[in-house]
Amino acid sequence: MAPASIESLASRGTTFLLCNNALTFLAGQVAAARGLEAETVYNDMRANILPSVTLVPAMVVAIDQAQQAGISYHKQ
Repeated sequence: MAPASIESLASRGTTFLLCNNALTFLAGQVAAARGLEAETVYNDMRANILPSVTLVPAMVVAIDQAQQAGISYHKQ
């Protein structure tokens, strides 16, 4: 589905956010499953975030700030 790819959507102005809390949790899960250090996995994941993705401290805060600015949020 090329029209729905991150690259395609980003070129049309879509903003992508990644929750740091979720990234930290996921890194811990991957690290535990693979016998690795969580911090190492987290740092690797963070270093490889796509350029069109913005890391935010907590998604719930980002959504609240967007809604206060008049931007609606639709979870699909």
